[in-house]
Amino acid sequence: MQLPPIILENDFVKLSPLTLENHHHLYPIASQEKLVQYSPSNIETPAGLKNYVETALEQQKKRTGHSFYHI
Repeated sequence: MQLPPIILENDFVKLSPLTLENHHHLYPIASQEKLVQYSPSNIETPAGLKNYVETALEQQKKRTGHSFYHI
């Protein structure tokens, strides 16, 4: 059974499901120096960020995680 996309929002923020189609919006933030210096994930390059998103989407498919991005 496929569930509809989950969107969380209120008057201040909207969280939409992360997809490969919208992950490019995250690159300007993810590429900031030392943003995730203590994270095991390398998202500082476009390829690293894409790999991170693909992993998150796999977890979502397996129903072991759900990733959002902030609009």
